[in-house]
Amino acid sequence: MAATSSASSWPISSWRRRSAPSVSITARFRSASAFAAYVGVVAGLRQSGKQSDRIRAPITPIGNARLRRALWMPVLVAVRRNPWLRAFYERLRAAGKPPKLALVAALRKLLHAVYSVAKTTGLSSPRPRRRE
Repeated sequence: MAATSSASSWPISSWRRRSAPSVSITARFRSASAFAAYVGVVAGLRQSGKQSDRIRAPITPIGNARLRRALWMPVLVAVRRNPWLRAFYERLRAAGKPPKLALVAALRKLLHAVYSVAKTTGLSSPRPRRRE
């Protein structure tokens, strides 16, 4: 069977179409914290009663797993290349936080920055799609 070279059969382009947001960030979420909760980069502590030891809470399983998975590699690159996010990550690591916890915190910080940029630059309304 011959492989087709059309752009529509390429799996990444179809994945991008499925994961693209249909509603703007600022119209859908009232705050950056709500946006981060939608992605699922918030602590999900499940306990009842008093606890003598401090327990690190994992991220909540509730949230958009596809979006969280799609943002994982960009946050790895951002922590290496972006001086602002790199300083934040290194400060958390110097404080004794595990690498994955520091990466999730960097992802949350990056989502807050994305929300802020979308709100202040007026990117709150989606652009109409071009017909091809």
